[in-house]
Amino acid sequence: MISMPVPVRRVIDAALFTAAVVSLLITAGCASAPATTPPARLDFPAPNTGPGRPDLDRPEQQQIDKGWQALLAGNPAMARSSVDQTAPNPAAELLTLQADIVAGIDNAMPGLERLTTAQSEYAAAWLTLSVAAESADDEAAALEAASRGAQLWPDKRWFEREQRLHQRWVGDRIDSARELFESDRPEDSIEALEPALNLDPDNRDAVLLKARVLISLDQPDRAEAALSGLPRDPEVVRLSGNIAEARGDLSAAMRIYTSLPEDPEAVLRGVAISESQGDWSSAMNLYTMLPDDRPEKGPGLRRAKLRWRISVMPGMRSEESSASLASGNRSVTSSATRSTPGPQATSEPVSAHLGHFSGIGMENPQ
Repeated sequence: MISMPVPVRRVIDAALFTAAVVSLLITAGCASAPATTPPARLDFPAPNTGPGRPDLDRPEQQQIDKGWQALLAGNPAMARSSVDQTAPNPAAELLTLQADIVAGIDNAMPGLERLTTAQSEYAAAWLTLSVAAESADDEAAALEAASRGAQLWPDKRWFEREQRLHQRWVGDRIDSARELFESDRPEDSIEALEPALNLDPDNRDAVLLKARVLISLDQPDRAEAALSGLPRDPEVVRLSGNIAEARGDLSAAMRIYTSLPEDPEAVLRGVAISESQGDWSSAMNLYTMLPDDRPEKGPGLRRAKLRWRISVMPGMRSEESSASLASGNRSVTSSATRSTPGPQATSEPVSAHLGHFSGIGMENPQ
């Protein structure tokens, strides 16, 4: 073992001791230093911004700014400390409630509801209430507050937030209900639709879908009640015709459908009723109303003309009618499910069959 002079050994020991102390201090410092929190992306605005914000003097403004920066850094305790250094005011109250939200404390909603009641034009308070209500799964309050906030503060960010919530809680549910209905699950469709209608009872798409589902469930009275709050636009009128059909009132249904000559779906429903009753002159008249690009028009019109000609031939037996029909074009594509009975023999002119179609032009079938 090599022997060192005493002075050299003392110098080395001192250096090792110093290094150990420095290492210990660094370790202790790292252990006691607070963890750095990444800046937060807050879904509400600063308390001292936006329409309806309270008037603050310079020291108050500075304390609110300081507290807001602390919230952005994810430090709600420091934000509250800034509030403690300012006089009570709506901005300080809102910052305290925002700090509770960031801290994950679920008691902000009552205070925000009181604040928005007292300061009804304070946009930042409404937008903060929307966030708190969303966290509390209160969909109605969240959507209402988001809408009010965007109305007071017409900024793109707040409009997009309102639209995002509406799509999630209303639009997506309507889409799911429509998929269920198209999958022949009407009861499940109604169940999926109800939460959307609870939030937005006047939503046109939801009401129309509910009416269609109720008609399919043979509940025309409920369907009619659902439609009663909507304006009588062509789609609502056509659905009224569907309701009349569901009740077995085909005359009323025909009156409704023929009042919509510009609506191909309504015209085709009228065609289905006319054909099911063997009223081929009316069927021809309706087919002529269809746009030329509708695939049902050409084949359907040729078929209806053939059946009409057969029906007016004196003494035509049903077997001969069937044989003549088999030689014609029988392909008709229609949105309505229908059955076609045999022709009704008559020698009356076409105009005698028009009935409630008077006033609607019909091309000469000859």
